[in-house]
Amino acid sequence: MNLSQEFNYGHCYTDRKKDSRILLGDRYQEDPYLQKNREIVNQLFEDLALPVPNQNGFFKGTHNQIAFVESHGFVVRVGKAEILDLINPLIIQPIGWINSSNITVAIYPGIEIAEQVYPANKYPEDESYHYHKGLAEFNHKQVAAGFHFEDKYRSNMGVIRTPDEQGKEEKDTLVILDPDFQMFTFTDELKKSRNTAIEENSKRFENKADMIAATIYDVFGDKEILQDNIRAFEKHQSLRREFWNACKGEGKPDKAKLETLWGRCQTVVDNPQQVTFPVWKKENDAYKCHELTVNSLVLHSNWKIKPTPIRPSFTIN
Repeated sequence: MNLSQEFNYGHCYTDRKKDSRILLGDRYQEDPYLQKNREIVNQLFEDLALPVPNQNGFFKGTHNQIAFVESHGFVVRVGKAEILDLINPLIIQPIGWINSSNITVAIYPGIEIAEQVYPANKYPEDESYHYHKGLAEFNHKQVAAGFHFEDKYRSNMGVIRTPDEQGKEEKDTLVILDPDFQMFTFTDELKKSRNTAIEENSKRFENKADMIAATIYDVFGDKEILQDNIRAFEKHQSLRREFWNACKGEGKPDKAKLETLWGRCQTVVDNPQQVTFPVWKKENDAYKCHELTVNSLVLHSNWKIKPTPIRPSFTIN
């Protein structure tokens, strides 16, 4: 398989700063961090059965370098990361990651962007009103989820459409799509319960995706206000299970299994499919396996959508 022809790395047109400027070419540049660690980064991409982006294929983020895989609906983040510290249903969870020499390459599912779902230029009549209403609820969720994050601009927030309590589609659920561990502050209580659950579930489950899911259920499952976000997490769990089935133990990943996974990602870009997979939940001090069905596993590459310029409306008397 010629990976350079199968995969398409694209530009991000949804990066907005406080002054609403769209920053493109000046941020797509070779970074000294990548230059210094190019051999390690190249090897990690090869181990993941992914082609290495050219020097213009990385978007320079605040603390990570990011590559946008338009053809397969996922995002690759490269740099230093403490991913286990970010196990939380309010924060987008990766499909998987590998690391070497303090460098992590992590794969994140492409989701819808709040800025596109709730356009700012329509405030307060319709979509933007619902965003601010959802953001107010999200602030209450943060307290229940045990962390603080101030950078909740529309461009840093994503939307995952989830079923309601009766299993019917669809409800917009906000999640943080910029998983930069340096931007979060967690409570001591949350850190203790999360770390304990990670330690115990790492011994209990061979597949790391099952460990992550069990940790989310153990730490956050009893909080009613977080149930929508737990369902949002479950939306991509089948992809996580496939990734960690290919990346078992300390050896090299199974490239054939990863290529199969990337192919499946490609088939669900803007094309929802039903999937069923096992999950383990604690019941009466024992973990029991249940089958979970997600009716609409889907990936998006909405970062490629160019924004419509916002023009002020005025009346000439």
